[in-house]
Amino acid sequence: MSRSSSSSPHLQLPPLAVVCDIESLFVDRAAGVRLALDAVARSRGRRWRSAIDGSDLHQRSLSECLVEIAGDEADPALPALAERYWSEYTRHARFAAPLHRDARAIIERVADLGAEWHFVSTDGPEVATRLVRALGLAGQLSTVYTPQAGICRRARSALVENYIKGRPQPADAHLVISDELFEIVAAHRLGVPTLAVANGQTPAPVLEAIPLPVGVARTLDETADWIEAQLLARDCLAASAARQQARLH
Repeated sequence: MSRSSSSSPHLQLPPLAVVCDIESLFVDRAAGVRLALDAVARSRGRRWRSAIDGSDLHQRSLSECLVEIAGDEADPALPALAERYWSEYTRHARFAAPLHRDARAIIERVADLGAEWHFVSTDGPEVATRLVRALGLAGQLSTVYTPQAGICRRARSALVENYIKGRPQPADAHLVISDELFEIVAAHRLGVPTLAVANGQTPAPVLEAIPLPVGVARTLDETADWIEAQLLARDCLAASAARQQARLH
């Protein structure tokens, strides 16, 4: 059931704008990596099926995987295999990676609660738009914010900061969800509430040790629960402000 942004008839708050990198948080990027590595293996006539999961994205290097495929760390074809990998990943495999299980239901659940999803991407319009279409999320996203040309992913914190500064809504009408420490710090400087997601990019103990985020989510379900808690808190504040207004008049 849909819910308005405030339960009070006297004080209407703007919808909570949930700002995040959809791909980083909700897409099974390991599946895209596996597809690209499988294509590289087939090009060498090999059947490579080494297990790759989300933790491997932060713990294993591409060169290790390519050596496994080549069978020899001194293979002179390794640079060509790396080039083949990036060609496969950026042209096809990345866009074939699915959403994590239950991610779509959670995105829809949060939208039904009255929040808006805002996708911030460092990849430029062509890639960001293709990702949204491949994931079937065009109807769930309020905006896609990205530079005119792709930039380094490490610049995402500055991109989030610029996006929020350019919006007319107050800082506390946003919630930045991130797995990146610098992004959390940048949002906090603007007075924007943040929710940290411990999906491997930044170790969970580090996220839990800093006092900046409103919470740390370890699963997608926990992410949705924290967002719902923020929405309920905003409703309570709106109702309290409305009662105060009634007393003053």
